[in-house]
Amino acid sequence: MLELKLPTIKAKGPEINMSPLVDVVFLLLIFFMVTTVFPDKDGIIIEKPESEHAVSLTDKNIIIKIDLNGKAYYQEKPVTINDLKRLLKGQLQINSDLPVIIQADKQTRTEALIEVIDAAKSSGAKQLGLAADEKSV
Repeated sequence: MLELKLPTIKAKGPEINMSPLVDVVFLLLIFFMVTTVFPDKDGIIIEKPESEHAVSLTDKNIIIKIDLNGKAYYQEKPVTINDLKRLLKGQLQINSDLPVIIQADKQTRTEALIEVIDAAKSSGAKQLGLAADEKSV
């Protein structure tokens, strides 16, 4: 009798096709890039109080921010009151007419605001102002 020889096929394990997976990851990347909301240039969120008499700021001023917890920031970096005095004194020695603008959160402690005002005055600030948003009607 004649034996029929069949070719033997070595079976490989199941394979995962990577092409659809790469497509899905790429689409997710595009989705998150498009839907991401980037904050404005300010890194610190300050909710300023509103005023009917608010005016726009000039570009040449020193801005100090005080957050909700009473922490002071100068050029987006947290500072102590002593550091703030030293930094302001250095800036005001260069140009003594620079206005110092304080952007305090509307719910910050009054004590923190007074400490920053005292630091600015003792550093030689001639012009001092508090920032506010224009009141919406």
